[in-house]
Amino acid sequence: MNKKSILKVVSLLSVGSIVMLSATSCNGIKLSEQLKSSNLDTQPQPDPTLDKNPTNEHMVEGGVSALVTKARTELDNLIKTKANKLDAYSDYSVIKNELISAYNAAELTKNSNSATEQQLNEAKASLQSSINKAEADKTEFDNGHTDIVRAYNELKTTLNNKSAILSSLNDDKYVGIRSYFKTYYDTAEQIITNTLQYDGLTKNTIDQAKNKIVELTDNLDSKKSNIDQYSTFKMFRVNNTNFKGSLKYSATPADSQKLVTFSSDFDNDNNSYQWRYANRLIDSETKERSIQITNVSWIYSLDTQDGMNMTTASYDLDFEYYGGNTATLYFPYKAAKADQVSGSNLSLKYKLNENNPVNVDLTGVAVNDIKVATINLTGLKFGMNKISFTTEANKKAPMIGNFYISTTNDTVDAVYNDIFGNEVSADNPDKITVNFLKGYGLANKGYGVVVQNTPNNTFIKKMNFKLDSDTLGNNVPTKEYYIIGYLGGTDGSSGVVNGSNVKYYTFYLNAPKDGMYEIGGVFNSGDSRGLSFWKGSYNASGNGNKAKFQNLNSGDWNSKLKSFNKNQKATNESASLQLTKGLNKIIVSGSDSNSPAPNLGNVSFTLVNNSESNSR
Repeated sequence: MNKKSILKVVSLLSVGSIVMLSATSCNGIKLSEQLKSSNLDTQPQPDPTLDKNPTNEHMVEGGVSALVTKARTELDNLIKTKANKLDAYSDYSVIKNELISAYNAAELTKNSNSATEQQLNEAKASLQSSINKAEADKTEFDNGHTDIVRAYNELKTTLNNKSAILSSLNDDKYVGIRSYFKTYYDTAEQIITNTLQYDGLTKNTIDQAKNKIVELTDNLDSKKSNIDQYSTFKMFRVNNTNFKGSLKYSATPADSQKLVTFSSDFDNDNNSYQWRYANRLIDSETKERSIQITNVSWIYSLDTQDGMNMTTASYDLDFEYYGGNTATLYFPYKAAKADQVSGSNLSLKYKLNENNPVNVDLTGVAVNDIKVATINLTGLKFGMNKISFTTEANKKAPMIGNFYISTTNDTVDAVYNDIFGNEVSADNPDKITVNFLKGYGLANKGYGVVVQNTPNNTFIKKMNFKLDSDTLGNNVPTKEYYIIGYLGGTDGSSGVVNGSNVKYYTFYLNAPKDGMYEIGGVFNSGDSRGLSFWKGSYNASGNGNKAKFQNLNSGDWNSKLKSFNKNQKATNESASLQLTKGLNKIIVSGSDSNSPAPNLGNVSFTLVNNSESNSR
């Protein structure tokens, strides 16, 4: 090996290497290999006992440390308790919100790819601390607010039956009480939504919400039954106990006075009368029995007694109602005297609960006609309500009949039918029977008629009859019938016979449709008599306004009742009346103005088609 080559190698080696070279042969290739090996063997080696970078020691797929993965998994497992933990604090909004923030922070760390083992462990520890704090805070809150917590839990229990209650009120007629339930449920649910930690929540607030629902729920079946009554109508009969204040009159009619409503003037200020109210009575029935079988009653006076320090007279109608805050009120009314109408001397006001009095519209009021007032009531209370009726000073109230209240005005036909004793046939809805016992009506001469020292007023009487025994045989059972007696003819007064002195009776038919209605009914007479029916007014003329029947004889006055129909119509007369849908005023009397009529039982009106009506 030449000197130049040796110097070149020496420049690349350390002093130790030079020493080694001095004892080496000149084999160039072997020297190069030996130097290379010597250089590798002299590199510093790491201490296998040191772990300066643990992330790099135990690597898993993706270059992530197993310890980081373990820490992330443990944090994730704790985060998975979120739903259950938060649910446990659904009634504690402050605690729940703090816990939500803790879980959100932990989730951010867990989802960070750059999070270290230390950061993951710290996130886990922080979340666990928040969980523990939530438990401690709840315990502290509960211990410090035991009354509120107890009341709150009772309210939640009360709300558990919400679906069952509301589903039991799905029928349209319960819409009123259902709206109350919904309002109170909404209030209670808002308290639960706000949670126990709502600022300003008190036990009293919770109890009020709960008690409203409990009060509604208590006796719910009874309240529904109450609504069921009003869903068609509920009738309130005139009752003496409902008169309040300093009333001017206190009398009632003598028991001998049977019919108590008249189509002619009646002066109640006459000392002989001065009735406060009157009930229809039935001849041959006791007073008690009469009041049981017929509801016809009238308020005759709401005058306040003269003098100082008198309390305004009123008629107060108290009623329990759960049908909502609205209803419809109906009642029949009329004038007692013509001068009350012509002199604008009538006044009637009603006051609902604490509201201001309201004038009742008395348009069309008359002596010889019964009108039906229809009043829409608003602002009704849930439970007890009161309507007070009064009149103005120096004026008179009209006569007022029984009161009807309905949750809706859709049942007006049912109200009219009850007021006027109209009974719809179950087999034919176009056949209406007028029950004179039950229905309101007017007797033109219902009082003060005396013939040969004997009262001869038109009245309604009970009699025991066999119906159509002449044709059906004597085995026909004897039954009770109620008939109008002393009908037709005059009151016995002298002078020209006219409508004012004829004994006729006015009644009302609620026709389901426009059309011609054929008349039929039952009568009692010991001799041959006739009947005339007019629409609208006594002795009305014109096509469709009059029907006439003749030769009505049942065989005797005491035991036989007979049917009549178109077969007994008078010659060249009709057996039908042209009626319009709704209430029709009908007058009945004898066949001629001075001719007495038979005793008349219930009368039916049956709709016929045009071709049939032409022959009637």
